[in-house]
This record gives sequence, C-alpha cells and structure tokens, in this order.
Amino acid sequence: MLSRLSHENIVQLRRFGVHGGVLYLVMELAAGRALSKLIVGREILKILDIVSVLRQVAQALAHAHAKGILHRDIKPSNVVVALANGAPRVKVLDFGLSRLQGRAVGAQTVGTFLYMSPEQLGILPQAVDERSDLYSLGMLAVELLNGRHPFAGQGVRELIHSHAAVVPELPKETPEGLQNILHALLKKDPAERYASDAQLVKDLDVLEERLRRGEGGAFPLRLGDVGGKLGLPRFLGRQPDLDALRDQYEKAAGGGRAWALLSGPSGVGKSRLIGEAALGWSRGPVLWARGRDYGQATAHGLVAELFRGIAPEALSPRAVERLRSAVGERGGFAPTGPGTPRPFDRPHGHDRPGPGTAPTAVPQRGPGRSAGPGRPGFAPGVGRRRRAMGR
Repeated sequence: MLSRLSHENIVQLRRFGVHGGVLYLVMELAAGRALSKLIVGREILKILDIVSVLRQVAQALAHAHAKGILHRDIKPSNVVVALANGAPRVKVLDFGLSRLQGRAVGAQTVGTFLYMSPEQLGILPQAVDERSDLYSLGMLAVELLNGRHPFAGQGVRELIHSHAAVVPELPKETPEGLQNILHALLKKDPAERYASDAQLVKDLDVLEERLRRGEGGAFPLRLGDVGGKLGLPRFLGRQPDLDALRDQYEKAAGGGRAWALLSGPSGVGKSRLIGEAALGWSRGPVLWARGRDYGQATAHGLVAELFRGIAPEALSPRAVERLRSAVGERGGFAPTGPGTPRPFDRPHGHDRPGPGTAPTAVPQRGPGRSAGPGRPGFAPGVGRRRRAMGR
C-alpha cells in the first residue's frame, strides 16, 4: 500500500522485504521536528505558517486519497515540519493505520481518540471515508492555534461526547477566513464538511494569498463544489448493485411496483449506495426507511417499522390514504385516539421490544438531506440494519 504513495509531503518508502522471516521497511528520514514537540515546547507558529502547514498536509492527504488510501491517524506527532528559508516544509508520516477505501476492517476502532471523527469513533452509523481524515486535520489545526488540544484531559466517555456534540473554541485573533475553513472541517456530520481535499487545498491557497496581502476576512468557500467529490472510490465494484436499484426505480417510475431491500452490518455503505443511486432519481419522490431486525415474533413487524420510518409530512394526503387503505392497522397507519398505543409500538419504559412488539422508529432526515423528490428521509436504528426503498 505504501508503495503507491509518491508525494513531496509524504515520507517515502525506500525499500521493503523479508529478512529472517520478519518484514522490514526502509523509510525516508524526515528532517525537522514533529508538530507535537513544537506544541509541548510552546513554540508558537505564525498564522501564515499554520495555514501553510495545513495546506501541505491537505495536499498529502489528497494524493493518498486519490490512490484510494485513508490515513486514519492524522495528529501532530505524525506531521514533521522543517523550516527552509523561513518557510515550513511538511512531511506526513506513519501510514501504519492506513487502509484501502472500501476494505472492511471489522469492528475494531483504530486511531487516536483525541483526533478521531464521530464516524471513526462509531458515533455515526456510516463508513469512514476521506472526510474523516479532514476532521482529524481540523482538530490538529485547533490544537496548533490554541497550543493545547481542546478536549485534553477528558476521559473516554466525555471525549466521545465532545466529538459528538462540542464545537472546539478558537482564539479570538484567528482570522475569520481560517475560522470558517476550520468550522467546515469540524462539522459533526460528514456531509457538511468539505466534499474533497482538492476544494480544501484551493481554499487554503486563497487564504494564504490573502493573508500575505494582510486580508484575513471571510471569503466564499468551495463547500458546494461537486468536482472531485470524495467517496467515489468506494463505489468501484458496486455497479451491479447500483444498476439493480436503478432498474427498480425505472420499473416503479413506469407505473409498476418495485421494492428493494438492502441488508448488512453497520458501516458497509448501505445509505451511501442508496444515495448514489438516488442522484439519478428525478421523476418523483423516493422514500426510504431503516429498520432493526430483532428476530421479531410479530409477523411483518419489520415491514411495519419501515413504514413508520417514513416521515408523514413527506407523503401527500392521497398517498397517506392509499397506504392506510392498503395496510390499515397492521402497518401502523390507522388513526388512534389519545393514549391509544399504535400496533407494534414499544411499551412505555421498555428499551427493547418485548414479545409481539417492534421498536418505534422516530422520523428523521438523512445527513444533509430533506425529504422530497430524489431526497429520501430515514429513521435511525441500532443492531442489524435493513433498508427498504419503494416508490
């Protein structure tokens, strides 16, 4: 994997082999000092130098991501900086935790908790992609600016909560342009971060040039650019799945009836697969829902839960009436009076479904999406997940 990487900002692999039954690697010797040592020594970098460091790390990640490789452990000790003629020169090292995009690694969580993204920590039920490395880069930048990690000293539970809900504070003197870039990198929802390293590098280039002119104010970021969208390598080899979903859509759009059920463990890319297929859906609303399979004793319990996962406001009154007439009480669409539990609802105070019950799905929206034409909504769940799509 390391042999794929050849970039001026990445420590190079010089040689590898096996000696005495032991694999060895010979790496380039990186001149300079790790950012972690600069931080511990309270050696403050100028804002312009910090932006230059971030740009060079982003360039290194862009090269690795283009080769289909995720770093997964971006942190100050893995970034070496040497000052050449007053300008920082960066080398990114330790791709020991890296992996090929789309290659399953089981349930093991790898990386350094202080810098890991919510999805890498397992807080968000989705696969880790390039945007996770960008989140880690944002955490590194905050530490460089503050001279201390914003979540330092926290226990594991508190740290996980902070990555899920706390926005790190930046020094008041941080230029507004840099603040906006870091806020984008540190979004909890990956869909709200930069869509590609290339966009980030361009914005850092613009900021660096503006700072040289003494202009640190806000400017339009390239968050909405679609060129170079990340995540595409994961769909290499998924074309048969995409074709199957699109065939079902065309069948339904032509007046037929079509359903698709995707099942598998968390993080294998079910939501992303549907989202990729949905890019071409433009002839009417498409709704999806997510359910949990507990080996329910109730017949059609999972189907009932999937129906409840569809937000009611996403359906027209006519569609609601058609669903009610088709599935009635068994689908959970029948009107109920105050205090009357719906069929399959969870008894009050129970965290797990009892015999003859299925968990109640709470309607929500998918990350960065809203229900409507080509914009499916979904309800969250835990355990083994299945997604059903229909039109």
